[in-house]
Amino acid sequence: MDCADLDRDVFPQCDDRGRLEGYVVGDHQGHLFVNGPADYRRTLGFFVEAVDEEYSDEFGGAQLQVLGVATCGKGANTSHHLVYLVGLGDPTSTLPADRFLGTYELTKEDGSWAIAATDVGLYTDWQLVLDDPLTQIACGDIQPWVGAAPNLNPPQSESQPTPIPATGST
Repeated sequence: MDCADLDRDVFPQCDDRGRLEGYVVGDHQGHLFVNGPADYRRTLGFFVEAVDEEYSDEFGGAQLQVLGVATCGKGANTSHHLVYLVGLGDPTSTLPADRFLGTYELTKEDGSWAIAATDVGLYTDWQLVLDDPLTQIACGDIQPWVGAAPNLNPPQSESQPTPIPATGST
């Protein structure tokens, strides 16, 4: 990305560079940072390694939950935002885990789909900028993901497992 074409308030790395190469990572305030390939792999790796299996809250357990997809823009400017929740904790820290809300923005570039940006932050941080982050993140209008939890709001007790559907034989 050529810094001459970018807003320096949104891409502060352009203050000391003429060009940014890599992968865009954003936060709840719209700040964007471009990670090089190795740093981006470490960022994505953290989202897997830092899942705290013991974490739970009103949304359920720690495992990544795909909530749905928001389609933004029109025509050549269309992007699809895969919206997810995950419970993360730093394995090297004594601080407790917390709920994160994020999106992967998918765009079509040269005929192939690519992740154009990754936005992620604490769910509580998203609540500071959006009245209802679960319905307003990305451009809103989040369509439920097939197979997503039908109701995230009543907490599910770990002691009450989800029933296994009947197979039709008795």
